[in-house]
Amino acid sequence: MRLLVAGRVSVPKSDPRLRFQKLIELWRDHCNAINRRLCGVNLLKADDKSSAKVVDVLQLHGVSDVEVRQFVPRTDLFSSEAFEASAFTDKFQVDFWPCVLDGRQHPHVSFRYRLGMEVILSDDDTVICELQVSADGYEHEVIWMRDFAFTSLLRWLRNIRLEGTVIETHRLVGINEFSRTYRDLKENFGRQIASKWRERTDPRKFVFEDCAIAAYLIELWRVRRLSPRYFCDVGCGNGLLVHLLRTQKFSGYGIDIRRRNIWDDFAGADLRECSLNPEKDVLDGADFLIGNHSDELTPWIPVLAARSRCGFFLLPCCPFDFYGRYVKKTKAKNGNSCYGSYFLYIRSICERLGFEVEEDRLKIPSTKRRCLIGLVPGSGLLSNTEEVIKELLSEGKSNIFVARPKVERVRNCSQIPTDLRQQMTLRIFNHLLSIDTDQSSEWSRGGVLPLPRAADLLSATEKEQLKDSHGGLQTFLKNQHQVFKVAGGSVSIRDWATEGVRRVDGKTKISACWFKLYHPNGCPLSNELCSFAH
Repeated sequence: MRLLVAGRVSVPKSDPRLRFQKLIELWRDHCNAINRRLCGVNLLKADDKSSAKVVDVLQLHGVSDVEVRQFVPRTDLFSSEAFEASAFTDKFQVDFWPCVLDGRQHPHVSFRYRLGMEVILSDDDTVICELQVSADGYEHEVIWMRDFAFTSLLRWLRNIRLEGTVIETHRLVGINEFSRTYRDLKENFGRQIASKWRERTDPRKFVFEDCAIAAYLIELWRVRRLSPRYFCDVGCGNGLLVHLLRTQKFSGYGIDIRRRNIWDDFAGADLRECSLNPEKDVLDGADFLIGNHSDELTPWIPVLAARSRCGFFLLPCCPFDFYGRYVKKTKAKNGNSCYGSYFLYIRSICERLGFEVEEDRLKIPSTKRRCLIGLVPGSGLLSNTEEVIKELLSEGKSNIFVARPKVERVRNCSQIPTDLRQQMTLRIFNHLLSIDTDQSSEWSRGGVLPLPRAADLLSATEKEQLKDSHGGLQTFLKNQHQVFKVAGGSVSIRDWATEGVRRVDGKTKISACWFKLYHPNGCPLSNELCSFAH
């Protein structure tokens, strides 16, 4: 094999062989993180019939400790009978052999290749590791490995945590079964729903994410043989997850404090607009609860499940405790982020209530992918459930549950009163003009002001108004797009003469031109070219 590409990284001095082994483990089992053609990878047992057939086809009987993996493609465009055999052929060298049993296109690397590493000792506390990829492939075949995958491999090699363990995705369900169910939901329902999406959210994320969550629940229920008679999606939001599960013949309903317009598109789905008081209310007839980004109801779902003596699925996102925003209690030195600390907090609630708790990580387009599954043990839940619930609730600083308002407030600084918005804009605008250092220009562009100094121009009342709008000064200035340009933590006056003409012929001008009204030199554009009314 010829050397395809090589690269060096500097890493802390440690056991280089362990680092290389970790890299190979990541590449073998998680190459789908780099290769978007793949949904996942399955390690086959040595006595598996497919594994034995691959070894026969590749004639690897003389190679020791061969491992065979089967790839699960994302689409039907690629072979579902695609495999890869691999083995350590030296201390710092692993050979890989691809194999396809049905003659279709391989979704991963389709040529024989080798990963190797050389260790170059240094005088300080670091080690230089040179990663090498050799291959038998033709030039057009090796481009992806050489120009894309290798960069990720080098990054993995540099950032590997030797003391950590690789978190497995979809540990509780079969990747083949999940992939098949997900593809069916996506193709039969997801694409059509996404094309007619009426919500403001991105359908490419939210529709296909709910398809993946529905597929996971379906396979989880099948594997664990706990298909619910009647599920309840607590805080169901757009209602899509309820609709998808209903199409697969699962009975249940969703509740949310606010009705969504898109509910009308999900004919037959039982979606209920109601305010839930989790301290007192009991969920009607449900024997499995779903908490998919359920926000302030997240810690209550294990409580509701305990009272109903049923299992649940939780995908925590925004951190809430029982009576308000969750505040991280542990010190940062334990290495947990706020989300990590919150996840442990929710898990502790589940365990204290007596549930058998399992953790998994979903394949969804979100940074919040860790989920909890709570199951009722064979011996049943605690006999003193209400006492435990009372103890959990007493640990909070407050004892009043506050549901979100039925009408969502718009909090992006767009609802600030017109007169106040005008005052703040004009004050910052005039200040920028006053610090113009270029006196030779015919049209004053003003100066550049760091955002903290711009904030000093506002009164305490104005700052409080911005704070209440959940946007802050930067969001406010970006909303005044005609007037200001925000970049690199600073604000300046936007010069439309250098921005390029954006006038759309035939479009009616509605907004007045700010520069025509307030700039001492007027608008830098003519009435014909300006997008705003002169």
